[in-house]
Amino acid sequence: MWIALLLLACRQTPDDPGASPDTPTAPSPTAHTADSGRTHDSGTSPGLCQATDHPLRFICPGTGTFSWWPEGEPERTRTTEASGEALIWGIPADTPVVVELPSGQRTTVTPGSLPVRVGAMFATTSGTASTRALALPNPCDGQDLLVVDDLGRIIWYQEFQAPVAAIATTPDDTFLVLIGNGRFLEIDLAGHDILNVTGFSRPLHHDLARDDAGNTYLLYADEFTHDSVDYVLDGLIVLDRAGTPIAEWDLRDHLDPSILFPDDRGLYWDQRFPGAVDFSHGNSVEVAPDGGVTLSFRWMHAAMHLRGDPTSPDFGEVEWVLASPQSDLPSDFDLVGDDPTFDGQHHVSVDDAGRVWLYDNGDPEDVSRGLRYQLDGDRATVDASWALPQRCAIQGAVYPTDDDGALLTCSQAGSVREYGPADTDPRWSMDLTCAIGPRRLLNRAVPVPF
Repeated sequence: MWIALLLLACRQTPDDPGASPDTPTAPSPTAHTADSGRTHDSGTSPGLCQATDHPLRFICPGTGTFSWWPEGEPERTRTTEASGEALIWGIPADTPVVVELPSGQRTTVTPGSLPVRVGAMFATTSGTASTRALALPNPCDGQDLLVVDDLGRIIWYQEFQAPVAAIATTPDDTFLVLIGNGRFLEIDLAGHDILNVTGFSRPLHHDLARDDAGNTYLLYADEFTHDSVDYVLDGLIVLDRAGTPIAEWDLRDHLDPSILFPDDRGLYWDQRFPGAVDFSHGNSVEVAPDGGVTLSFRWMHAAMHLRGDPTSPDFGEVEWVLASPQSDLPSDFDLVGDDPTFDGQHHVSVDDAGRVWLYDNGDPEDVSRGLRYQLDGDRATVDASWALPQRCAIQGAVYPTDDDGALLTCSQAGSVREYGPADTDPRWSMDLTCAIGPRRLLNRAVPVPF
């Protein structure tokens, strides 16, 4: 019953650089970068601050509070507390930046130009955003981690030699990055690897998240045979702060196998698991403020909320299922409100008020939406929704803004839209284009809170 576009969902074929059947290990931190197509200068400084080998990063000496902003843009001031020296980051290329040292003395640094591959990405914006910066894979080749500001300028980047499959941020002002299907990195703002973990026995995909204890949750896929039919079902591997595996969770342990049936659902795993049915297609994992873990399963049109804390004996118990009527799973909630059903969703999260935020990709006749549900007993009521102007059948995300608005990504269009709480039209828009080669899918634009 799926049209061709849906069967091609997340069609970008997963590759698996560096994957092996060994237990994941965390080697000594080393930079995992490459400067393919590099053509840039490293920036200039008059002496109070030092340029680094990265055009958008400087080091300034001193102890105390440092502040800096692009010349003429005090509204974009960044600050940090440092002892001995401060990293100056989050600045646009080829733009003079004013730096105020703890002594009150000011100096100006000038960032250099971007590498060719990074600089091939262009973003146009309109309106006013409350979201300060976004992290995203380079849509021009998918191989870099970029941070862009509300004006669409690249203000931080890290280059890689393999596709960036997923990005998350942490309260420690670091980035979590999934490279291909076999490498997990944690990177600080200076571009150094804090963690560099490989050797996973099952392919990683789509998303990752971190809890308040510093544990990282990574989605993986595995083959499972039932009644002589091979299925791909999803699971989680949990790493502690040192990158050591401490827990696993498998969807197959929480499903009645009688719901499995061999229909053709998608092509994402055709190369890795030939002939297997991509039954669940997990596509997001988020850690909720209550410590629980929320998973989205596209082809089951359902989200699950699990008990968190991988050190607890009840870790992974299913607390609730939110499912649409066409789901293979029974829902713990009746969906009520204005057009409350969803189809083939990507990205589900729970906020600190217990509300569920869901990116509804929509069926072929619909546009894609961001939905917010209030959970009350056996009812899940849509109390807010934001509609994109088109259907975005593949990938995408919805994030709440600080004022209870919504930030939506449309992967196919390479666009991001921010809506106010009651807006029907976006208050801010960003559209991405590429000067070199075609634009790839934009799986997700992730707010950067630091």
